[in-house]
Amino acid sequence: MSLQKWEAAVRAWDEVLKHRPDSIPALNRLGIAHTQLEHYERAEVAFRQAIDLQASEPSAYFNLALLYLRQDRTELAETWLNKTLECASWYPETHYHLGYIRVQEERFDEAIEEFVKELGVNPASAKAWHELFRLQEKGYGHSGGLARPSDRSWNAIEIVSLSVIVICGLGLCGLASWRSSRSSRFLEVGPSEPANAALSSDKANVS
Repeated sequence: MSLQKWEAAVRAWDEVLKHRPDSIPALNRLGIAHTQLEHYERAEVAFRQAIDLQASEPSAYFNLALLYLRQDRTELAETWLNKTLECASWYPETHYHLGYIRVQEERFDEAIEEFVKELGVNPASAKAWHELFRLQEKGYGHSGGLARPSDRSWNAIEIVSLSVIVICGLGLCGLASWRSSRSSRFLEVGPSEPANAALSSDKANVS
């Protein structure tokens, strides 16, 4: 998305907030737009306002973590990723980004564990699969691997087996969730939007 469109998004969400100053989705999306424009202080203010309005809202914690990660403020990013998990242990992409941090720290076995946890809540995460197999190909996570900060290692067979179990379980949970969601729907900024805003140049939906 062009800078002009992100600037238009800022104006649009500012207008929404004039009428609904307590809108958490609007604050999140405003923060995402400011992040894309590299208005990091304004983005931080928006995300923190969302947290102040509802301390149990995981998307604001997650967005703030990725904002810090984009600025290479890794310690703060990790803190807010962990806060995201405290609010919602299922929140997609959170374990993936913790794994990303572990890779940067060269704590490779711990990174593998985080990617496996990500697949436990988000089996379709192509990024987590990619990083797992990339590390496996380099010899990490095996006995005699290049780095072993923990005693637990994972191999590809274990990862696939775990994911099959998880997918079956999520299928049953998804059916129950779908049945309950028919009577209750709400707007929430999904994890793909802050991830795009903070870590890549992919398009994010701001409409």
